[in-house]
Amino acid sequence: MTSMKETLIDWTKHWFVTGEHLYRRILQLLVALALILWIALTWFGAEQRGEDVRILHTEQLARVILAQASHEARVWISDDNVDALQGLAEHLRRQEAILEVSIQDAQGQSLIRAGHDLPVQTFLNSLPAPMWAVPMVQPIEEEGDAIGFMRITFDYNRIMSDSRIYQRDYQQKTGFMLFLAVVAGMLFAAALLKRRPRRVPPVE
Repeated sequence: MTSMKETLIDWTKHWFVTGEHLYRRILQLLVALALILWIALTWFGAEQRGEDVRILHTEQLARVILAQASHEARVWISDDNVDALQGLAEHLRRQEAILEVSIQDAQGQSLIRAGHDLPVQTFLNSLPAPMWAVPMVQPIEEEGDAIGFMRITFDYNRIMSDSRIYQRDYQQKTGFMLFLAVVAGMLFAAALLKRRPRRVPPVE
């Protein structure tokens, strides 16, 4: 009799996961929280990696512009062509991502300035707080000797504005993939915890 009762209890279990109803609900909640945590970590991780890539790309682009401008300025300093230096500085300043340009001689005396006539720190302090202004300096060298210095202050927000368009597209695709992952996780959890069909206990 006892054996038959135990067999009946064993055959009438409805869930793969044994336990009371509350236990099953707690397990489902833990699965859902694990999925939400994974989604949040994946999303913020992708956002941070994207931001790091944008900053690195912006810095590399700024350094390329500065190197090219310094190379061109070397020619005009060697020829003592102040008008050409002024034209170079004005041309650079007309670019949206460049806030100011300064060319100095080997002693640090200002030769050409475009954008403002203030000391650089005063100029930076006068800019709006949301603006990400980054001054970069590179020596102008000829045969290994510094014959001058060039400073360009870049607006990183302007440079990064184009890459943000691609980043938003990437985030949308990532969000869609995470949504599919949530759906797949819910289906998997439902399949794991689904009810088994009732079986009729054997009759002796």
